[in-house]
Amino acid sequence: MTMIAVSHQGDHALVCSDTLAVARNMTQVSTNVDKVHLFPARGIAVSINGNVRRGAEVLGWMHVAAATGEHERFDEFCAFAFLAAARAAPSESGDNSCGVFITGPDDDTGRYVTAYADDTSDFTEVVRTEDHFCTPSPIRHAPSAIEDQWLSTGEAYSAPDVRQALDDGLRVWRRQPPMPSTVTPQEWADLALAVRHDRATDPLLHAPIGGRILLTKISPGRIATRTVHTFSDQPGGTDFRKLIARSLHPDNLHGPCRCDSGRPALGCCVDPGQPCLCGSGQSLGECHAVERV
Repeated sequence: MTMIAVSHQGDHALVCSDTLAVARNMTQVSTNVDKVHLFPARGIAVSINGNVRRGAEVLGWMHVAAATGEHERFDEFCAFAFLAAARAAPSESGDNSCGVFITGPDDDTGRYVTAYADDTSDFTEVVRTEDHFCTPSPIRHAPSAIEDQWLSTGEAYSAPDVRQALDDGLRVWRRQPPMPSTVTPQEWADLALAVRHDRATDPLLHAPIGGRILLTKISPGRIATRTVHTFSDQPGGTDFRKLIARSLHPDNLHGPCRCDSGRPALGCCVDPGQPCLCGSGQSLGECHAVERV
């Protein structure tokens, strides 16, 4: 999961993201991945949530379009990107979830807007908004329309028992107060801390964010980025232990099992014979991905 938050300010926009990237079930973790991709000449920022391979293919086509001067209008650029996302090759891992956020100036008014589409509609249903939003949203505030759509229709939540629990939770969550506008660097840092606190350890709505929190101000021909917060996510640290709790990260698998047996989790409550999620075809107990780092 990627933290993507946008505040539209008329002639410019503020785009905030984290730098944490994880493999499935957090078997591997990196804390220094830039997630906001910039097209300075057009005053456009692109963020992609979900499958990294699919996202890289989409970005490749967008950079080609920018370099050749094609699709200069914002709406045309968005349509091209969503078509590229729909045609992107499926992932061998089977996880093809992908959402594309494009923030830029409206062709007619010049006001900054965000266009969003994802794999749940094969990128054919585009949400266009000037509202302030954050995904994942902190549970203390109502979910953004974009995240609500993702949670309501996403394949990851299609199992009947998960679907029922999530639907029940969403009914309560939607009654929370709306997210306040976020402008100052400290307000963005506070928002990231709220997301981390509310979502990093939630068993159903688990959405890890971490690394650095980057805030980018974007306007036509001008872009500036600054770090507004840095999490203590070094391996072995207290924040890192909370971040990987209940996951299949190697430090968890080789660490004490949460059942308090005193044995390592791998071979206790975690079956070493289950397939590893990295796609190697090996069991969890055999795969290189569980070597301690």
